[in-house]
Amino acid sequence: MMNANAGERDLHAACEKGDIQLCISLLNRGVNVNARDSNHATPLIRAVICNHVDVVNVIMHMRVEVQCSVYSFDKQGFSAFHWAVMLGLVDVVSVMTCMDKSLLTRPDETGRTPLFLCSVLRPNSHVCICESYMSGVITRIVYVIRGHILIYIYMKCGVSIVH
Repeated sequence: MMNANAGERDLHAACEKGDIQLCISLLNRGVNVNARDSNHATPLIRAVICNHVDVVNVIMHMRVEVQCSVYSFDKQGFSAFHWAVMLGLVDVVSVMTCMDKSLLTRPDETGRTPLFLCSVLRPNSHVCICESYMSGVITRIVYVIRGHILIYIYMKCGVSIVH
């Protein structure tokens, strides 16, 4: 039987390296997906910060089965999704919002939403957040550009721009 602490360290390392097969193996063996490292980061936060989209996708797909809390905060008070938005990781943001749309409006420990943090902390960033509604009939794309939030709503019949 695997030592719990060793398994948790291995899961953090696998998420940081992007070793998807090891992540799956460890999660299937019951390693705690909510374990914290010295920075209070979970394996999901580590995968996001290292931009390992495939690992994030696996954890998000398995989150109910392995009881993953996607709302956990690290020492800096940020969740995995907050990190994805602040770092401008469009693919990670897309994967996470497809699995849990509530992440878009989920505040950090001080009440700041991911889009607010991005617009304040990364004023020159370009972040795209996509959501699909009704089997792709409507897609909302949020861009944060130089501190201004622009929302484009694409419908089958045309494009609407909201500032």
